[in-house]
Amino acid sequence: MVYFVGIIWMEGRFTLEFCFSENLAKAVIAMTKSNLEDFRNKKKELQKQKNAIEETIETKKRAIEIEAGNIRTLGQINNGYEAMRDMYDDVNESYVTQMGDQDYSIFSRPISDLVTSGAIILSIRDQSRSALKSAEMHDALLASSASGTSATAYSIDVVSSNFAWCFPNREQIVAQYEPRRKLEDEIDYIKNQLSIIDPDVCRDFEAFLQKFYIGDVETKYQDLIGFRSMFFLRLIFEFSERTYGTTGRRKQIKRFVFGSTPYNTTADTIIKGAMDLWSELSDQDSIGNSVKLGHVTKTYVETIFPITIGVIASLLKLRERVFRV
Repeated sequence: MVYFVGIIWMEGRFTLEFCFSENLAKAVIAMTKSNLEDFRNKKKELQKQKNAIEETIETKKRAIEIEAGNIRTLGQINNGYEAMRDMYDDVNESYVTQMGDQDYSIFSRPISDLVTSGAIILSIRDQSRSALKSAEMHDALLASSASGTSATAYSIDVVSSNFAWCFPNREQIVAQYEPRRKLEDEIDYIKNQLSIIDPDVCRDFEAFLQKFYIGDVETKYQDLIGFRSMFFLRLIFEFSERTYGTTGRRKQIKRFVFGSTPYNTTADTIIKGAMDLWSELSDQDSIGNSVKLGHVTKTYVETIFPITIGVIASLLKLRERVFRV
């Protein structure tokens, strides 16, 4: 007797599978069911881990907000400690030996109260050290995980191409997530170029990214103002004026990119994009958005951020090609 096993995709085509053994047929069908169960379980675990990532992001953002406040509070406390220390350091200890118990009790009450109430500081210090070690461990683990994610991103691209019939919406999904990947690639490129051109601005750029990603939408306009000052005023305009004596914003952008090399009109689009971004970050647009005045919406911020990164990346790529020649 011949047993029908099923329709199987093999070597780029569908085939009808049969076998002559009932036990073998049952084994093949069981294996197929096992694969389906494994596939479903892996998708559930994937979603579970994705949810954990999103929760961790929000948890760490909240922790950063609290810690920022704690740092300011610790600074205030430290000011009090310094004032207390300087005041008592000013005391000639011979006067202490001449005090009676009652006078000494009154004299030493402020420092006694502070030392007693401040004992908790030692515990907070130890906990902060442990938290730092945890943060450093998370940093290393996440760097490794990010590398793995990049590798699997390439892997799923290959698999979805080879098994195209299994992924009917492949093109739409790729188009949806490609801009995010491109944005991260451009950020990495900018960091790399700035480390060569101006390490101080590179440091500022990394600080900008840290603040921007953890900040509330309502305050991100402040970061965009910083972005404007960092890239245009400090990196581009100041460089061109200091190095070449160039004035005029458009001319300064051209000079930053081309240096003493003759200008090439093929760069007009990129230069115009940079000028448009400068104007966008400096003035109010047609519908009332203004970075300088803080009149921005969440949608505006989400739209302008990748544009700013893309424009600066384009400028630096063009500059790299010019200076490489």
